[in-house]
Amino acid sequence: MIKNYEPQPDPVQQQMAQVEIAQGAAKAQKEEALAKNALARTTLTEVKAQEAASSIDAVVANKYADVYTKVEKGKTESVKAETDRISKQAKRQS
Repeated sequence: MIKNYEPQPDPVQQQMAQVEIAQGAAKAQKEEALAKNALARTTLTEVKAQEAASSIDAVVANKYADVYTKVEKGKTESVKAETDRISKQAKRQS
């Protein structure tokens, strides 16, 4: 009988091992979730930065267009004023 004796695993130790395995798996899942969350926040921050840069680009482009328009309008008004002055001068001389 002693030769055939095989010790049975301790149920408490088995349960403890299963708990440790489950804890390890839960910790790994938590770390994965935290990593995914960090990646999502990073992506969101990048998208917001790109949107802000695009918005700034649009504002700069609009300001440039406004300035260009004002310069061109000023040139036109200046040319018109000069044309009017020359016309008046030519009329006086006639």
